Order: sequence, then C-alpha cells, then structure tokens
Amino acid sequence: MKKHQFFHEAEADKFFQIISDPTKVVENFHIVSNDTIQLEWTQNSKFPPVDAKTNIFIAIFTTMWARLKLYEVLDMLDDRVLYTDTDSCIYVSQKGKPEPSLGNYLGELTSEIPADEGHIVEFVSGGPKNYAYRTLKTETCKVKGFTLNFTNSNIVNFNAVKEMITLDRDMCKTLTNPTKISRLPHQRKIFSRKEKKKYKFAYDKRVILDNYDTVPYGYI
Repeated sequence: MKKHQFFHEAEADKFFQIISDPTKVVENFHIVSNDTIQLEWTQNSKFPPVDAKTNIFIAIFTTMWARLKLYEVLDMLDDRVLYTDTDSCIYVSQKGKPEPSLGNYLGELTSEIPADEGHIVEFVSGGPKNYAYRTLKTETCKVKGFTLNFTNSNIVNFNAVKEMITLDRDMCKTLTNPTKISRLPHQRKIFSRKEKKKYKFAYDKRVILDNYDTVPYGYI
C-alpha cells in the first residue's frame, strides 16, 4: 500500500530517514508549499513489515481451510453448480440429491435469499463477480466495478445479461455516472466528474459448450 507522508522543514531528519531506509521504496514527492513536502513511498517487498497483532500462519490456515470447505461443497454438488466464488456457491437443488447444510456457525453456509422470497428460479452469469437472478418475488443484478443506480439498472439488469449471453456475446453497453467522486491526491481535493464505463460479456476461465456447460481448458 502506498503511504502519503508530509514533512515540515523542521522535520528534515525524519525526511532523510525515510529516503535512506532500504526497507522503503520512494515512489514520488511533491512540493506542497515553501516549507512542506509530501513523500509517497511503499514498503519494500523484500522487507515485509512486522506487526505484533498479526499472525501469518493463522491467516494462511484460515484461508486454506475455507478453500477446502468450498471444494468439499463443490465435490458434493458436482455438475449442479451454476456459479462459485471465494466464499459462495449458487447451485441447482434436486430432490433426492445431497445438499450442503445451512446454519450460522463456522463451517456452515448461510442462504442469502430472504425466506419470504423462496428460492432462485432463474440465474445467469456474465463472468466472475457478474451475475443476476430472479426469485419468486424480486430480481437482483450484481456487477463488480459498476454503480447500478436507477438509471444504470435500466441498462444492465437480468434481461440485459441474459440477452448478452444467449443472443449476442459481443454486445457492449455503456453506463454513465454523472457525479463520480474523484480526488486530486497531490492537492488534497475532491471533485465530481462524469464517468463512462463499458459493460460486456467477459469469461475466459473455462471453455463454454453449446449447452452453456463449461469444461476446463484441455478437457477431452
């Protein structure tokens, strides 16, 4: 993570301590005023910071165990899996076939569908962190990196994602955010500007078959 640090002329010793420290990489600097300078630096990857409040082994164990738990669920569901992410799974429920247990405790899955909405009746996905579904009552569309306000929701929604996948995978839609909040880091100011983003189908994790099933690359 890039650090932004200000130094007054009376803090010259601290300034030179940073730029001469081999554990830090100076990225840039800016003259803020006649007596103040801003320094941008990052931690040298060869010298990871030591924090007494963290334990890398516990962190590794936690993520490893979570991944094994996800693999266990995927192995159980087999080809009924429609979509999966780091800590979630959307699948087809079939009578007589095993399903993962739900609960609120560690190691159990929690349903994100409110009880009064029943279950998902239709689902589509345009790629990682890009999916939409319908329940018995509502419709949900999630696309990472896009602000789906009222206006944009009329452009990118369940029907739009479904049409893009089933009819035209080269289709491209433009979403506009007229009041995107941005900042000028060197001047310490924020301002609003017009932002445009293009949305299109993007999936290259696996090979898509004609029936919309997917198989790994090299699968025979």
